[in-house]
Amino acid sequence: MVERSAVNADVPGSNPGLGAPTKDTSNKECLFLDLYFLIPNTIEYMDDVYIGKGKLAGKGVFAARDFEVGEVVKYYDLIPLSEGDFVALPKSEHMFVHSFWGKMYLFPEPSRYTNHSPNPNTRSDLERMCDIAVKPIKKGEMITINATNEIKNELKTFIEVYEEGKTINNFDWLKGGYRNAVVSYKADDIKKRIDLKRVNGNWKILNEVLGQ
Repeated sequence: MVERSAVNADVPGSNPGLGAPTKDTSNKECLFLDLYFLIPNTIEYMDDVYIGKGKLAGKGVFAARDFEVGEVVKYYDLIPLSEGDFVALPKSEHMFVHSFWGKMYLFPEPSRYTNHSPNPNTRSDLERMCDIAVKPIKKGEMITINATNEIKNELKTFIEVYEEGKTINNFDWLKGGYRNAVVSYKADDIKKRIDLKRVNGNWKILNEVLGQ
């Protein structure tokens, strides 16, 4: 997996996505400020997309130019989080935290505001951590992704790490959503059914049943 979440030393001291830093020096807020200054500079990507009105926290992402099928629309520039980092975040930020291969990441602007559509114009590329156009996108058009597939990607990559070294087949997300889920699959031909719950930002296994 290739990550583009490199730390920029010249990040501006203000970012509307996380709010302005405060002078409070409590442990929790100090941890949050440490994360705050790790936010990648997304200004360079704003030539390709911009933030406007939408349904995700009142915002959405829009194309600032035309995109052809197969083009990278935007990179995620994810910020890796530990469990302590997650706890230090304001609760308003929790909805922008996702996990892949068992590791938590905070989505910064603009990607955090990508709206859901059952017929999206982009797909996720988790190897390059970016969104790829799956149809021609015109300037001014909202950038969309299938959020259902996003949760499935989280669950499948979590299971890949949990069952490290085993061959995973017939993966199926049976029910649930962002906070709770039930999945089934075969690991080296052994059928399993797993109940999971998101705890402090990451998936935890509640129950495992063999042969189902």
